[in-house]
Amino acid sequence: MPDLLCLSLRIFDHEPVHTPKTQLWKGGATDLTTRTMFADPPRWLVIADHLPDQPPPSPERPPLRDWAMQQINPGTLASPDTAGGVIRCR
Repeated sequence: MPDLLCLSLRIFDHEPVHTPKTQLWKGGATDLTTRTMFADPPRWLVIADHLPDQPPPSPERPPLRDWAMQQINPGTLASPDTAGGVIRCR
């Protein structure tokens, strides 16, 4: 059975170095009462697919938050370049 893919999500308070095979998103926090986004201070989200034995590149500075996840279905397929989505953190 092939290795399962892993996904790394990291949030930074500074613009990180963008490396190949990663997606870089810029945004901000959302006020949950008005549903408006605070533009300042900006936050950057780095998303990277990788194999378990090949972790994503180490950032030059520590992230504010860091998640490591493992794809369970379909397991061995990389995320498509055109994939869209929403990530909600509580």
